[in-house]
Amino acid sequence: MPDVHQLHGYAARLRDALCILDDLDDGRLPINYITATAKPMVTRLMDGLEHLMEAEQ
Repeated sequence: MPDVHQLHGYAARLRDALCILDDLDDGRLPINYITATAKPMVTRLMDGLEHLMEAEQ
């Protein structure tokens, strides 16, 4: 099982990928809707993982 630091890194990569998808959107697919919904969730996940990392110290 990955540790909290690895999970935070994965979430950061996911957020970066969502930002790239957002930039590539040409209007044919509902990408903006998907990224607008997912980015806040990933940000909240990252915040929660940061709190867990702080608690581990």
